[in-house]
Amino acid sequence: MYYSKVRRVVLDNDYYLINNFANKTADQETFHIDHIMIGDKYIYCIRDRYYDGAIAAKETDPSWIFYKGKKATYIKNPMLVNKVRVDRMSLMTGIDSKIFISIVLINDDCMMTRLNNTYTDNFIVSLKKFPFLIEQLESNDVSPLDPKSIAIAARDFSELNLNGKI
Repeated sequence: MYYSKVRRVVLDNDYYLINNFANKTADQETFHIDHIMIGDKYIYCIRDRYYDGAIAAKETDPSWIFYKGKKATYIKNPMLVNKVRVDRMSLMTGIDSKIFISIVLINDDCMMTRLNNTYTDNFIVSLKKFPFLIEQLESNDVSPLDPKSIAIAARDFSELNLNGKI
């Protein structure tokens, strides 16, 4: 479900896509990114999350409350968790962190409190709104990435992907 939505955006815009990216930090901690999408202006690190309930959240809180039926549990803030992954990618590749956008992609039927998102590089978005977010971000008044650099970055990400080798 998530893959098909991301893939549709990639195909519609002729972007690069690396799925199921995995690597290790310098201290050998494994990290995973569901999709790395390289657009014309940004590199998107996308994490899929399925929540079969509701979420009460504040953008910068380290934990959010997840409600499933009458049961409430705390979950780590997926926006902050994914931002750490983006920072690791920037350090690993030497690519300026300003080029990366962190996106947590959630199912359409997840009910969530309205977030007052003040970030310009970190988002949580439903599947339905994902294409519109990408369109909005790619329309920002910033210089596009060099096409040759984009192709090299896509190749480098593929080579850095240790999925299945860890």
